[in-house]
Amino acid sequence: YVERICSITQRYGVPNRYITLEILEGLALENLEKVSDCIDQLHRHGFHISMDDFGTGYASLTTLSHLEIDELKLDRSFLIQADQYAENKRRKILEVVIEVAKRLHISTVAEGIETENHVKLMREMNCDYGQGYYYSRPIPAAEFTDTFLHTNTP
Repeated sequence: YVERICSITQRYGVPNRYITLEILEGLALENLEKVSDCIDQLHRHGFHISMDDFGTGYASLTTLSHLEIDELKLDRSFLIQADQYAENKRRKILEVVIEVAKRLHISTVAEGIETENHVKLMREMNCDYGQGYYYSRPIPAAEFTDTFLHTNTP
């Protein structure tokens, strides 16, 4: 796997440091040792690793303690449930997870940002990044290129 990924980035001339690879928490739970070894190899080649859908598995904190990841993508269900009530367990758990990630020098991404209130809540909890329809719907690659990569300078 690692050699194949490196081959692809070399073929297209993309420096590995610009690539963040996502792993699913469920996949990591199936074989922590094998996934950990793969992550170590990818890090040695300069890739960044993100754990997607964090919070949907049963051993999330155990997973965090075993894997050297760079980024934690918090499953949108955390945010949706934390947003419903000001003083609920989910909100407190989300705050603690973000704090633990910070202490482990892991950046955090909140998935499912759909409202201004979601943005406010994540800012209050010091979440590093947000992703969701509030910012943009998914768009085709060509539209992304036209909108964000082409400059219209005279």
